[in-house]
Amino acid sequence: MQKHVTTTFLKAAAAIGLGIFCALFAWGLKTTAEGSERLLFHFIQEHFIWLLLIAPLAGLFFIALIKKAFNTPISGLREILNSLREPTQTLSPIKAIVHFLTGFITIVFGGSTGIEVSTVVASAAGGSLAGRYKGFSLEFKRLLIVAGAAAGIAGLFKSPLAGIFFAMEVLMVGFSWELIAIAALAAFTAFAVRYSISSETLFHPSLNGWRWQALPFYGILSLVAAVCSVMLTKGVIKSKAVFNSRLGDNGKILIGGMLLGIIIILFVPLYGEGYAVIEDLLNNKIPFGGLSNISGILLLAFLLVLKPMATSITLASGGDGGVFAPSLFLGAVAGFLLAQGVNYFGGSVIEVNFIIVGMAAILSGSLHAPLTASFLVMSITGSYELFIPILITSYLSSYLAKKIFPFTVYSY
Repeated sequence: MQKHVTTTFLKAAAAIGLGIFCALFAWGLKTTAEGSERLLFHFIQEHFIWLLLIAPLAGLFFIALIKKAFNTPISGLREILNSLREPTQTLSPIKAIVHFLTGFITIVFGGSTGIEVSTVVASAAGGSLAGRYKGFSLEFKRLLIVAGAAAGIAGLFKSPLAGIFFAMEVLMVGFSWELIAIAALAAFTAFAVRYSISSETLFHPSLNGWRWQALPFYGILSLVAAVCSVMLTKGVIKSKAVFNSRLGDNGKILIGGMLLGIIIILFVPLYGEGYAVIEDLLNNKIPFGGLSNISGILLLAFLLVLKPMATSITLASGGDGGVFAPSLFLGAVAGFLLAQGVNYFGGSVIEVNFIIVGMAAILSGSLHAPLTASFLVMSITGSYELFIPILITSYLSSYLAKKIFPFTVYSY
């Protein structure tokens, strides 16, 4: 009896300690990466705009040096999935260091992805390290890896429910009460730590409720989101296949860096995560200064094709990241464009609502994870009053995306 109580206490302590680590890691990576990205980007814009051509190439070169120095390849969430399939396989603590560095460099030097996957894999590595205690079973060590991933999401987006649903929907570990308990303890701990550091949401939209009459248009948005998410998924999969089969390591860096540089210098909003574009759209600003409204909208429409291309090249050529930030970016643009179109032809929908719901819909279609996407987007925008349209659109988008293409980037 005493041994059982002691083991339970140690398990709870491991989950709480893991949650604290994940929150601090997420906060540290997000703060340093996004702050450095803004500084470098503004410096380049003001002084040497041509550097946008070579910034991605430089970043990919530095990432290659780091992977070689630590002798550690990076493959995103597949690292977690592989460790879950093979219980004896652990995620080295070195992974946390490598992903911090490579995720940071990818974003700062313009890689068109986000730090979410870097954070999640590093957090799962923390769970793997916590599971090395000899008194823990192999199954509990596996649960700590999952709990680390959940806490990484919770710490990054201040959304413990998104973290828990991510564990069940994306990592596909099924349901057990012990999993829920450990993941929830780690995720809510990470949330509490992050919230104590800063209680602000990532975005600050002005909301005015929603209308039931808009539901048919949300159905159209679901279809648009499904198509965009499949386009992103297939783009990443096919780009990686082409780069891996036809280019060596140096060729990936050179070709990928040059292509990405050309895309970015022609369409500057594609530099980095793209959260500034989302913020602009939420404030009813088109992110192409000096252009007419119609010209700006046409350029935004181009981004629906170019963003998946830029993300695919970033990941195929060695950048560290995933499809979270690109999905949010695409969702905001798609939602804005659809709302503009509806209103232009005599409709009356609230544009900011479509931007927010679009973000959840494309993220859901990309991950096949409607609950993860819904709670994550509601957390980063504070838009809980849009719960019904977000949930409906996310489920429809995920369903339609599966019908079009039954895989995600992580399950292919």
